[in-house]
Amino acid sequence: MPRPCRLLVSSLTLLLFLAHPIGARGDGRALDEARVHFEAGQSLFEKGEYGLASSAFLAAYAARPFAAFLFNAAVAEERKGDLAKAVDLFRRYLTEESAATDGVEIAARIKSLEDRLAVPATTPPPDTTPPPDTTPPPDTTPPPDTTPPPDTTPPPDTTPPPDTTPPLPQLPPLPDVGIKGLIAVETEPAGAMIYLDRKEPSALLGAAPWHGSLSGQHTLIVELRGHQQVRRAVNHLRNTFYVYSFGLKRDAILGFVEIRSNIPHADVFIDRKEDGAVGRTPYLGNLPRGLHTIWVRKEGYVEAKRTIFVQAEGAQSIAVPLELAPSGFIRIGGDASTEGAQVLLDGHRVAACPQIPCRFEAPEGTHTLSIRKGGKKPVDRSLAVTPATEQSVAVKLAAKPSRSDAILPILISAGVATGAVFLLREADARAAAYTDPSTPQPDEIRVFRIGAAVAFGLSGLSLAQGLYYLVRDKGPPSSAVVETSRLSFAPALGPGLLGLAAQGVF
Repeated sequence: MPRPCRLLVSSLTLLLFLAHPIGARGDGRALDEARVHFEAGQSLFEKGEYGLASSAFLAAYAARPFAAFLFNAAVAEERKGDLAKAVDLFRRYLTEESAATDGVEIAARIKSLEDRLAVPATTPPPDTTPPPDTTPPPDTTPPPDTTPPPDTTPPPDTTPPPDTTPPLPQLPPLPDVGIKGLIAVETEPAGAMIYLDRKEPSALLGAAPWHGSLSGQHTLIVELRGHQQVRRAVNHLRNTFYVYSFGLKRDAILGFVEIRSNIPHADVFIDRKEDGAVGRTPYLGNLPRGLHTIWVRKEGYVEAKRTIFVQAEGAQSIAVPLELAPSGFIRIGGDASTEGAQVLLDGHRVAACPQIPCRFEAPEGTHTLSIRKGGKKPVDRSLAVTPATEQSVAVKLAAKPSRSDAILPILISAGVATGAVFLLREADARAAAYTDPSTPQPDEIRVFRIGAAVAFGLSGLSLAQGLYYLVRDKGPPSSAVVETSRLSFAPALGPGLLGLAAQGVF
């Protein structure tokens, strides 16, 4: 982010923070100090001054001990080349951020850095010891005859010995990693529940004060018993530090409700189902004083409805058990052969299954599942649907056979039959000339009649072959392989609630 933009964001963040003081002023000053150090570290990191950047991130950590600051300092130390210090800081990050989503990646990075530390240096350090003084004292004796005798010694072998040092291991390059951004959320009063994008248990970030890493556009939902809910759209840019503070307004007409069920993660609707689910069980929230209608719905279970009266500034727990629905589910899968196929159940097209793959609910009982597609052999399967089951049907449609091989036998049959008729008529025409019974007919008339009979017989055989080719089902049939998955149930115990917990068994 350009420096002016960071300053603008930081100024707006600071103004937002000052507009809603959080707890003691010391906490506010600490957050502001951490933000200043973070931005200084970010600027130094971008300039390549990694040692100073690491010091700035550690100063931010000293102001507010957010684990992301340790991570950023570790990245800066790694860039600087101090791998041992980077390993120590990465380890501290994992210790303090035990639920880090990147824990596996960081552990692998620590192992890679330790492998690099274990590789010996490729060149020895230079010897800085000064050489000894080998200058001889002055010689006052007269010089002897220094004429050397002729040297017959062969010159020494100066070939260096072969290098037997094993090659250094080739380590894979480390994936690139950047510094982390941070978002801090605090509320007055403290302890409000913070949700991300939707109000359900799986979207709960934690209780204020909370900090963590986010990126992109999100909606923060802040809720505290007896106070008005607050929703804030946020757009957190990477590598930035934001502080969001919320002054929650107490509402005297609100009451607190807890909606629980024997089936977890069931959808909860309040007052208007058409507005969509407000959350999932177990649901915690504030409702205005008065009568309210609650629906709890879960696929495979009968929808439950309750009418409750909420007392102002009161709290109540509502148990809404769900009963198993008298129905099961059918899941249909296929391949390229099933594209555009129609799905029928008991002869009626399934509206919830316009194309394959699909999944739909079917009432309990025995049903006939049919798959139809032009040019493909149909397939029919009988399915026994029972509650808490899912029938998975893998469909493969085979092509209908060509009937062209039936044409030739039928044409031959017609041609031979025509010849037989011609021979029979010729025999009758010649026999008409012999009206006197006492006059014997020539043999050729008898031959014509025999030939016509043989031709009729051959024509019948050829016609039978053509009809067989026309109706026979050659090639493999279409198939539908069925597998049944069944839900098993175990008792689910909770405060004031006894129910069933579901688990898939295949």
